Amino acid sequence: MNANGSGRRPLTGLNLQQQEPPSNVAPAWSPDGEQIAFLSNRDGPWRIYVMEADGSKQRPMFGERLDSLPLRYEWASERVLSWSR
Repeated sequence: MNANGSGRRPLTGLNLQQQEPPSNVAPAWSPDGEQIAFLSNRDGPWRIYVMEADGSKQRPMFGERLDSLPLRYEWASERVLSWSR
C-alpha cells in the first residue's frame, strides 16, 4: 500500500485448490520493517509464518517444531504477535 492508502493488495495470496481458503491473520512488522510475521492455518494447524515486506518468501517461522503447542486464534481484535529488538 502506498502512504496515501492507494495501491492496496493482499500479500498472502490465495490457493484456489483448497476446499476452504486458509486464514492469514494478526500481522506484525519486524523492528527493522523488512519482514512481517502472521498467523496462518494454511497447512492445517495454526502456525507463525514470516514473509518479506513485499509478500515474498513466505515460510513457517519455526517449521513444525511448535505444532505440539495448543496455538489458537479466536478472531479477537487484539494484537497476537509482537517483535522487539
